[in-house]
Order: sequence, then structure tokens, then C-alpha cells
Amino acid sequence: MVKDIELTIGIANLGLVSDDELIKHANGVISFFCNYPNISFCLTRLLLFNATFAESDLHNLIANVCMELHYLYLSRCDTGFQSTFKIDAPNSKLNILELVHCYFSQVELHCLLMLEKVIFGFWLTKCVPLTWGHIPCLKEVEVFSVMPPHQEQFKLSEFLCGAACINTLSLDFLGQKIWLLPEKHQLSSVFSNLRKLCIYDIFVGFGLLWTTALLEVASSLEILEVEVYDHRCEEDEKVTKLCAKRTNAPWEVLEFTYPKHLPLKVLEIIGFNATEEHLVFIGAVMERASNLESVVLKDKCCKECEATSTTSVKYKFPENEDEQELV
Repeated sequence: MVKDIELTIGIANLGLVSDDELIKHANGVISFFCNYPNISFCLTRLLLFNATFAESDLHNLIANVCMELHYLYLSRCDTGFQSTFKIDAPNSKLNILELVHCYFSQVELHCLLMLEKVIFGFWLTKCVPLTWGHIPCLKEVEVFSVMPPHQEQFKLSEFLCGAACINTLSLDFLGQKIWLLPEKHQLSSVFSNLRKLCIYDIFVGFGLLWTTALLEVASSLEILEVEVYDHRCEEDEKVTKLCAKRTNAPWEVLEFTYPKHLPLKVLEIIGFNATEEHLVFIGAVMERASNLESVVLKDKCCKECEATSTTSVKYKFPENEDEQELV
């Protein structure tokens, strides 16, 4: 007897699709489950692309039809452009919800008792259009996006309000503008249970020292993972036009009074190079975290950058023992 089924419906990249085609595709999805109801009893993973549903149809699919669903991925899906979508499914077994390029004005997670992880990538509204309700098992949140010119920086504390139970948070800026507003003690409550913080694709020109401002408010943080973005091969006019001007948030690190004994145990830097800036950052973390057990430094290669000879050769990842000893 089949117990687990993964179903992918739609094509990830179709270019421009008309509204009528999006609606037609969604109707086809609903018809499929009506015609083959037995599949929904075994369906554990569902991936949907390019569809505009009636709100009641999409909610019914999650709450009543696909009762065994553990993973749901929606890409370029909505219930009408800039619509609000509410999910109230106390009997759902959904563990992971991933939404990418979805055009909702708001996604309200009212009740998902088994939900453990939410991944949200790219949005059209001014800030992340996601609110939290009764999600007692939520442990991990991932957010990734570039920042278009019309969007505004937002407060992480406001976005995570109602999600203080998470222990892992990943933020990916994709090498573009930092879309967070500087905060201090406002983050203390939402970071109270945080054990792992990942900050990915920080543009190389921004440096890393500003991230230490988050350590003070993460009183339980054990792992800090940061990644440097240095893909000069991707510098072109198209990216410049689509994204807001690349700037860092004005974090006032010097104003923070750090505790003497932060619980941080592991610091990992992806895309490390032997610049003074990176070494100062490591030293700053070590000074503030007396419990630090390991510092992991990883190289990050890009074949395209190497082919165009655009990467910096003056400062690079230490390759031999002598260079590593200097670090």
C-alpha cells in the first residue's frame, strides 16, 4: 500500500502568464483532487506553481482535502492579486509551509497546530505579509528576498511578533540592500528562545561587524552563521533596476553594552577572506562570547567570478598552513 506521495503541479518558470491561465490552472488542480480523491489520502508533499485559486478552494485543499500533507510549496500562487489569505486548519498535519513569489497582500496563519517551519521568499508588499496565530510547534523561520525600490525596511520584532517560540532564524539578503531596520531591546522577546541565527548573502561592502548588535538581544543564542556575498559576476544593469540602492542599515554597534558571558558556542563564516575587517569581526565576537568553542571559516568559490577575473586576489581564503597560522 502506498503511504507517501509527492505531487508537483505546474511549471516553475513560465514567464508571463495571463490571469485567465492562472485561474484555469487552479481550477485544474481542484478538479484533479475531485476526480482522484484517493490520492489525497496518501499525499504528503505538494508543490504548486502559477495558479490563482478561489480562497475557499485553496483553504479547503489545505484544511480538509489533503489531510496527510506534511509539506506545502506555493510558487507564484494566490487567491487574487493582493488578496488576504487566511489558514485556519487545526486538524492539518502540515509541518513545513513554503511560499515564494506569492502575490498575497497578507497571509494570516490563524491555526496550524503541527506547523514547525515557515519559508517565505520574495513579496510585493512593503514588508513581509505574514502574521502568526496559534502555531505552538513553530521552531524555524526562513526569509529571503531582494528589496525592490518601492519596498521599505521593516522591524524584525514586528514581523516576528507572535512567533517567539522559534529557535532557528535564517535571513537571506541575496547580496542586496539590508531590509531590516536597526533595533535593540525590541528584539529581546522574539529572540528569547533563539538558538541558531543565520544571516546569509551579506554584500561584501557592508562588512559583518553590524551583526554583533543582534548578539546582545539573543540571550540563548548558541550558533551564529554568517555568509558573505561577493558575486561581482552578477553586477549588471538588470539587477540595478530591479533592486533598491544597495545600502546597509545604520546599526550603531558602539552604543550596545554587551554581556560578558554570551552563551554563543559556534561562529561560522561562509565566504571568509583574510581581511582586517573579517579578523576584527571574529575578535569582536570572541571578546563578547567567553563560552565560544569553535570558529568555522569556510571558503566560497564562484566559477563565474573566477572566469571573469573579477574577484579580489589581494585577500583570499587562507589555503596553506602558513596563511592559516597568520589568521
